[in-house]
Formats: sequence, C-alpha cells, structure tokens
Amino acid sequence: MISFKQTIHELSSFLTTPNSGWSFCTLSFLAVFIIFFAGYLYINKYQKAWQKAYVVLFGLMFAYKANGTLMVLLPTTTLLSWFLTKKMMRLRRGKPRKIGFSILILIELMPLLYYKYSNLTLDVLNHLLQSNFAPLQLLLPIGISFYTFQAISYTIDVYKEHFTKKTNLLDYCFYLTFFPLLIAGPITRAHILIPQINTPQLTNKQLINTGLWLIICGMLKKALVADYLAQYNNWIFTDPLAYTGFENLMGVLGFTLQIYCD
Repeated sequence: MISFKQTIHELSSFLTTPNSGWSFCTLSFLAVFIIFFAGYLYINKYQKAWQKAYVVLFGLMFAYKANGTLMVLLPTTTLLSWFLTKKMMRLRRGKPRKIGFSILILIELMPLLYYKYSNLTLDVLNHLLQSNFAPLQLLLPIGISFYTFQAISYTIDVYKEHFTKKTNLLDYCFYLTFFPLLIAGPITRAHILIPQINTPQLTNKQLINTGLWLIICGMLKKALVADYLAQYNNWIFTDPLAYTGFENLMGVLGFTLQIYCD
C-alpha cells in the first residue's frame, strides 16, 4: 500500500537534493511539472505578481537541482545586472553611458569567463612561460552561458532603448530564471520575452494545445533520438582512432542531429 506521507517525504527529499540530474524527459520532472502547472493555474485566480513569484521560485529550485550551492550565481547575476543596468541608464547620453555599458557587459561576463576559461588560460600560460600553474578545481555551473547571455541581451536592449516602459525587478527575475531556458536555451531577446510576461495566454485554447504538442514532440525527439545518438557519439569521440573514417563521419553527423533534437 502506498503511503501518502512517505511519498511526500520522498518527493521533498528528491527536490532538495542537489546535483542529482534532472532531465526534462524523466518521470520525476513530469510529475513535478504537473504539480507546478496545477499550482500555476490555481494562482491564476489571484494577482499576477504571485504567479510571477511562483515561476521564479520554481526556476531557482530547478537551478539548485542542477548546480547545488553554485545556483547562488543565478540570483546574484540577476540582482547585479538589473541594478547596474538601471544605474547605467542614469548616466548622461554619449560617452559616459557608452563607458558604463562596456563596463557592465564585462562585469556580466566575469563569472562565465572565470568558470569556463580560467584553466584554459592557465594552460596557455604554462605553455608560453614554461611555468607550472596548477589547474583550478572548478565545476562549471550548468546553464551559466545561457543566463549570462540573457542578462547581456537585456542590458543591450535597455541601452538601445527597445523598451517602452521600465522593467521591474520581478519581471526581470522571471526573465532570467525562467526554467525552460536555463539549461539549454535558446538565448532570447529581452525586448521580445519580457513584454509577454504580463500578457499570459491561458485563455487561448489553441495556443495551449499547440504548446502542449510542441512539448510532447520535443520530449520524444530528445528521448527517442538525441539520447540514443549520444551513446554512439560518446563511443566515437572517446577514442576516434579506434574507428574507421566512415564511423567518425557518422559520429560527426550524429552529433549534429543530437544537438538539434536535444
């Protein structure tokens, strides 16, 4: 007999365990997403701000599942980017604002450069200087490339004045922590996505049906095509010299199809 308390305990334990892997195609994600969506529909009766906060919290939980304590980079990037972008727009037009814009882009890129390219830089220095710098023990936070460039997209759109009104902090948090885009993108232009946050289409049944159909097709592509191709591609790229030229070519083509279906 299934114990309700035990089920709740196992679910809460699963949700609070970081770095355990959480693919969109797993039953655990599907179960949690159904609960999440039901909650979203229920909150739809109340203020929009509650809905946005609900989605933001789910996005942060999703980031925690993927990265553990490294997820702190996401809210840090969000708050810093939003605050500094506001400060940038208060600068006088022309050279002062251009300088502020350039500095802000560099600040937004710093976490990505540190986590992704520190060891590469050390390798190059070791080669050029004949030095012996030890590599840093760094874990690359999952999704850091995507939310970094999402933040940069917002900064660019604000700088170019593509917004007709100011973006509040909650809308920006929604934009940067939106969980379907956190892991694998795509990178979305801020002036396209943010205005849609305040115009939900829950009453448009055709759009809902189309969205569900696209989700199902995407999950089938990943589960039935991408995940199986990944196994073959991993064999090839692990030791390409052990395979024929044709098999290596199939690995390259298979990787292209894997990325498309993933």
